[in-house]
Amino acid sequence: MGVGVARAGLVTAAAALLLGACGGPAKQPTTTTTRPPTATVAPVPVGGPVPSGFDPLSFSAVSEDHYWVLGDAPCGTRRCPVIVRTTDGGATFVSVPSPAVAVPGDGSGTSSDPTLRFADDRDGYAFVIQTASLFSTHDGGATWRPVAVGDVLAFATGAGQVTVVTATCVATANPPCSGWALARSPVSSDAFTSAPLPFTPGAPNVDLQMHGADLWLIGAPSAVASAAHDVEARSSDAGRTFTVGDGPCGPDLGGRLAPTSGTDVW
Repeated sequence: MGVGVARAGLVTAAAALLLGACGGPAKQPTTTTTRPPTATVAPVPVGGPVPSGFDPLSFSAVSEDHYWVLGDAPCGTRRCPVIVRTTDGGATFVSVPSPAVAVPGDGSGTSSDPTLRFADDRDGYAFVIQTASLFSTHDGGATWRPVAVGDVLAFATGAGQVTVVTATCVATANPPCSGWALARSPVSSDAFTSAPLPFTPGAPNVDLQMHGADLWLIGAPSAVASAAHDVEARSSDAGRTFTVGDGPCGPDLGGRLAPTSGTDVW
């Protein structure tokens, strides 16, 4: 009981930063019994030591034992991105390769923290919101590569799919963003296809969440002055079709969604 509570505490604390094997035939003296295979864990990089001065910024878990933390650490006079991984619920961590995602203090001028999201043991993503910085891995973080989808405004995974809201945003423009699109791909590849959003947001502060194939998108309406609410688009087929209506928040403040099922959303 104590181990379970401690493990849950580690996961909760890490989340607050943002927020066997296959059995073979077992031979007996007189009979041969084939054991059913258990779920296999995808190969992951062996890893190295956690660097001194590591500062956690983003957290992603795929089970109670397997999770990753993206942060930064000193590298000369700058800060460099670092990812650490645990496969024993936080008892031990090792560093694994990190993409060249921007972090505060790296000389790029960014003031935004990066985000790390793993869909499973092999497929993960690192990005900085409202930039064109999106990286993917499909081998458990052993290698990363940039993905060209445009500026990332919102991101979610569910039903074996990664979904990204993209646009081209210029701070001095009115409206600030144009070319809004919903880009989707299987998590196992970077085969993105794009379609128009079900509504045109009036500001870049949008939120996208998935729970299985259920998907929600909220954002400011294009005419904030005449609106009483933000806009919510709901899909039950992973973003292929939508119903659009009033959202739960004010028209210009934005909001964040947290679904716990296909019908319960905070």
